[in-house]
Amino acid sequence: MVKAHKNAFFRSAVITASALALISSAALPAGAQRSTKAAAPEPVYSKPGPYAVGVTTLSLPDRKIEVYYPAKTGSTKGKKRATYLQTDAIPADILAGLPAVPAGTDLSVTIPAYRNVPVAASKFPIVLFSHGAGGWRGVYGYPLSGLASWGFVVASVDFTEYGLLSQFLGTSGAADPNRRTKISATAVAALDLVVAENTAKGSRFKGHLLPGKVGAVGHSAGGGTMFSLLDNKRISSIVGWAAVGPQAPVTSRTPTMLITGAEDIAITPASAAASYAALNAPKRFVEIGKLGHNAFSDACLAIRSGTDLIGIAKGLGIGIPDRLLELGRNGCGVDSLGTKKGWQIIQQFTVAELRKDLGIN
Repeated sequence: MVKAHKNAFFRSAVITASALALISSAALPAGAQRSTKAAAPEPVYSKPGPYAVGVTTLSLPDRKIEVYYPAKTGSTKGKKRATYLQTDAIPADILAGLPAVPAGTDLSVTIPAYRNVPVAASKFPIVLFSHGAGGWRGVYGYPLSGLASWGFVVASVDFTEYGLLSQFLGTSGAADPNRRTKISATAVAALDLVVAENTAKGSRFKGHLLPGKVGAVGHSAGGGTMFSLLDNKRISSIVGWAAVGPQAPVTSRTPTMLITGAEDIAITPASAAASYAALNAPKRFVEIGKLGHNAFSDACLAIRSGTDLIGIAKGLGIGIPDRLLELGRNGCGVDSLGTKKGWQIIQQFTVAELRKDLGIN
């Protein structure tokens, strides 16, 4: 079932778990309702794109950037897919002081990408990405590989200011009045680093980037980071996944899209709607039925297999507040939308928006 809001304010697509369809974003007269009888376009971007995906790591002086990119045809043949550990964002000295996980517990996640393979023979737009609070650069391997398969070089930055370790140690610096400015500067520095790879001697990305075509995607707190770049003329598109909205008055008309989950208890649909109201046109609002906050990352894979860190910690007798447990698993329950189905819908809208805004076909 596909519903359309009667309120012209939304100009939105509302998607239920049983449908994968697109609705035009044109405004409706007050009180009117959009017809849903016309056949929706085939959601071609919900499937893997034409490219296999490579992944590599770049470094700034104080943090790392995971880069997902279209791989050269044939370069992945016979190679194993890349993996990461859920504990990779925790320094070894801190990890050593934590209780050992139960024997036989597999904390690895295998993603649909291949490490350090050659880049495909073309030039590609850049997408800057930020994880949410308590996340880190690697925990979006599946959805970001999906974007890269459609011809984007996706740079996932470790925002240590609000990442996994900062939440663990309580060092987020939330009281710093200059925190938002510093985080925005870090995002720009990360973009500068990636763009420099286009001309750097010996870089795998040399001659493969389109520095004039840059989009930004952010999840949760990371959405707030990307919206802080609305006035940056280098950014031509911003997509927020269950995103914290703009933290300052918006004057920019950079195209935006907000994708929210109907079951999100961290960034509720009402909160997302308020963020949408703060943005200027052109803008789109997408609500996905049965989707919760963690469905935008790889987190539900581990949660649904019983190997997530929060679940393991609780099993070891470490006190986990009920609210934190609820937030940490929101969107990954038995009644929530399936993990891969959720990614497909998110990918469909994100790729379509980025391609439109960046002038790709």
